[in-house]
Amino acid sequence: SILSGVVDLFFLEEDGIVLIDYKTDHILKESINDRALYYKNQIELYKEAIQSSFDMIVKESYIYFLSVGEKVKID
Repeated sequence: SILSGVVDLFFLEEDGIVLIDYKTDHILKESINDRALYYKNQIELYKEAIQSSFDMIVKESYIYFLSVGEKVKID
């Protein structure tokens, strides 16, 4: 199957790439970790695409939930 998506933000640092994906879901702060888990596969696909395009590792990736102003690190 064909997948499509748009990476919201990434930036290069000397030791790797930092990836940030913004989400507009209206959620409670208490549920951000569960919601981040829902998007983990999407972030993994973005990481693979970026790493192969830039021949650098994605050293950190985050989902930032705009509705609660919080980020979750994706391991």
